[in-house]
Amino acid sequence: MRLLLHEKIAGGISILFIVLVFFFSVYNKNEPTVAIPANESSSPYLISINTANAQELDMLEGIGDKTAKNIIEYRSSHGAFKSLDELKRVSGIGQSTLDKIKAYIKL
Repeated sequence: MRLLLHEKIAGGISILFIVLVFFFSVYNKNEPTVAIPANESSSPYLISINTANAQELDMLEGIGDKTAKNIIEYRSSHGAFKSLDELKRVSGIGQSTLDKIKAYIKL
């Protein structure tokens, strides 16, 4: 027996509905990337300061909404960061903040 996506199964629920619920419960691109400390700078769990949006940057300890916007503005006017230490040029980030977030970020 061949089932089509729009056909109803037990309880009147369509297969398409089940597929969509599963898809959206597993994949939600509006959720921010989770920052997990890693030992390797190439780890996919690190937040890239060159591509992260404000919501992702705001997840870092010591980085609030204003500082996240400052990072994005700096990136827009100066181009990509060439080193993590360059973050200290952004208003609101000093050595102390950089030390807190260094394990969670990459270029």
